[in-house]
Amino acid sequence: MYKPFFKKHILIAHRGYRAFYPENTILAFEKSLKLFDMFEFDVQFTKDFEPVVFHDEYLHRCTNIKEIFGKNLKINEVSFDEVKKLDNVSWFIKNNPFKVKIPKEVYKMHKNSIPHLDEVLAFIKKNHAYANLEIKAANVSYSIIKEKS
Repeated sequence: MYKPFFKKHILIAHRGYRAFYPENTILAFEKSLKLFDMFEFDVQFTKDFEPVVFHDEYLHRCTNIKEIFGKNLKINEVSFDEVKKLDNVSWFIKNNPFKVKIPKEVYKMHKNSIPHLDEVLAFIKKNHAYANLEIKAANVSYSIIKEKS
């Protein structure tokens, strides 16, 4: 069994393999598995306290939030159902933040790939992957987190 913690240096894919795939998506995590020792991801809570894998407090950098709601909103100001209406793939294709040749499979991705924490945990378990999880819970008290678990 491979154990990266016994290595002198550990390579961590920050938000997955985000140079070539939209960050914090299952595809970005999947593509990081053979190149890195582990991947890192962030968890935020929606207005209805659903844990989603997303880095920023505000939604505008990586989604079409302004097109859908007419303004920028924080992730804790929208429900999980509203998050699932957002498109975080077209933004990546349009902006190409790392100026690389985007793989063809990105163009075939579902326009919303912001995963629920349960999806990512299932992916980790299925692939026997190592991950570093950061909970950004400024909008949720400990008692609510405890109650949801």
